Amino acid sequence: MTDRTAFIQGLRELADFLTVNPNMPVRDTVEIQVCAAGATDDERRAFVDRAALAMGVEAFDPHNEGQHWQAGLRFGPIHLFALAIDDAHMRDYREATRLGEEALAAKKAAEADVIDDIDAAADAAARTHMMPFTQSGRDTGHALCGAADGGVTHDDNEVTCISCLEGAEEQYDDARGALPVAPDDAPLMGGARR
Repeated sequence: MTDRTAFIQGLRELADFLTVNPNMPVRDTVEIQVCAAGATDDERRAFVDRAALAMGVEAFDPHNEGQHWQAGLRFGPIHLFALAIDDAHMRDYREATRLGEEALAAKKAAEADVIDDIDAAADAAARTHMMPFTQSGRDTGHALCGAADGGVTHDDNEVTCISCLEGAEEQYDDARGALPVAPDDAPLMGGARR
C-alpha cells in the first residue's frame, strides 16, 4: 500500500469511526497541511502550483510578504492545503526560535539566582536573632530582640525567637513579591523556585 493509498484509507477509517461513535468529541476545524517538496524555493512553489491546478484553485501568498505560497480547498470544516515557505524565511524563523529558547533559559536562570539570593538573605536575617542554649537547655532570652522565651530549637543548639522568625519570613515574602514579573511572563515563573 502506497503512502497516498494509506492516507486515503486512514481518512475513511477515521470517518467510519466517528460515524459509529457519536460521543467522540471532534474539533470545530481541522487543517491538513501538505509541505511542498523540492530543493529550492522555485521547486517548492511549482509543487504548490501543481496542487492548485489539481484542486482547480489559484495559488496565493497568504501573508502578502513574498515568503509563503499556498493553495487549498475546504471540505466543510476541514482545510486541506499545500504550502511552500521560502528558505530565507525558514532560516529567520529557526534563528528566532533558537534565540527565543536561549533567552527563556537565561531568564529562568536569572530568576533562580534572584530567588537563591532572597533565600540566603532571609536565612541570614533569621540567624541574626539566634543565640546558644544554656546548659540547662532553656532559652535565657534574646539580647538582640528582647524576647525572653518561646524559641524554636535548631539542630545546632541555637534558638530563634518566634517573633524574629516571623519577621524574617515577612521580609522574605516582601522580597519575593518585589520580583519583577510582567503579566505575560507569569506562566514562565512556574517551577522556578527550587
